[in-house]
Amino acid sequence: MKLVEQFNHDINLSDQTRYKRWTQYRNDINTFLESFLTYRKDHLKNLLVIGAGHCDDIDLHFLKNHFDKVVLSDIDIKGMQSGILAQGFKMYDFSIVQTDFTGFEESGFFDHLIDDLFLIKSEQEISDYLTSKFTSMIDYKFMDPVDTKYDAIIVLPIYTQLIYNQILNATSVLRAMDYPEDLIQFINDFSLQQMIPIIDNFNKNINRLLNPNGLLFILSDIFQSRINEPFHTRVTQGIHSRNIMDQLHQEYLTNHGYGLGDYGLYSITSTFNLIDYKWLIWPFELELDLVIKIAYLTHK
Repeated sequence: MKLVEQFNHDINLSDQTRYKRWTQYRNDINTFLESFLTYRKDHLKNLLVIGAGHCDDIDLHFLKNHFDKVVLSDIDIKGMQSGILAQGFKMYDFSIVQTDFTGFEESGFFDHLIDDLFLIKSEQEISDYLTSKFTSMIDYKFMDPVDTKYDAIIVLPIYTQLIYNQILNATSVLRAMDYPEDLIQFINDFSLQQMIPIIDNFNKNINRLLNPNGLLFILSDIFQSRINEPFHTRVTQGIHSRNIMDQLHQEYLTNHGYGLGDYGLYSITSTFNLIDYKWLIWPFELELDLVIKIAYLTHK
């Protein structure tokens, strides 16, 4: 496996209990999708799922019942294959497309990254080095809409997973190598800012792949809630009230600022209308929930 593919594959395999734990979460997603898919059912033939991974967070049976063709895409092809089999299907029941959503794999962004950075000892040199690597991916295109555009696209939580976590992993290795902490922080902060055009370009690709009258569903992890903390109690008590959750979101923004999940949804509304949304709890880890915003959008 290549570096990005291996990183995502390891994440997908890190918790073998999650498919069972995520049953209610998958059901909540189905409930949100159902009304919109039923309304447009006669007009919808094919579906693209972006960021399918091991498919633990998506109900493949539900999708097969609503679309003639379901295409799963992710960098982790082995994860998608095992996820299909785990939900009782055959490989031929789905189309699988191994996809590098950012161009980091294709460009070899992480090849020698740690070794190169270790030799750099100034912020200006780091800025120049990373700028040259990020710039090459600003206009990167994934998948080809010439042959196929989709009646519906589901984007699973991916904005916070578009490479930045792997950059943090790289800087943690540098930290273990006694690399200066101030430069590590500079790398992290600089890379975080570079994620803005990466996300913008990702959303442009979504726009290219969706039919003019198609439906777009985006799930984005907006903030986290740790079990047994007072904030978690407020989340679990308020999850069924959009007003309460919107208030909690604003409170979270005040305390922690905007995250990549927030920006991804903000960016997509430059070319799409936000029709409806709902808040969901994703029991991501045993001691940590992610609060998800699932949104339904259409082209402007």
